[in-house]
Amino acid sequence: MKSEEDAEKPGMYAVEVKQADGTSIEVYIDKSFKVTDTKKEGTEETEDAG
Repeated sequence: MKSEEDAEKPGMYAVEVKQADGTSIEVYIDKSFKVTDTKKEGTEETEDAG
């Protein structure tokens, strides 16, 4: 597991969690450690769509 401060959302943290089936998800938490969002790895939206 790794965590890092989310550059896009100051004060928020993104934590990468490896699941039992081997896939990874990102869990986003705020300063009070409340989960605000999750995202499956490999589903990055591209900022620059053309």
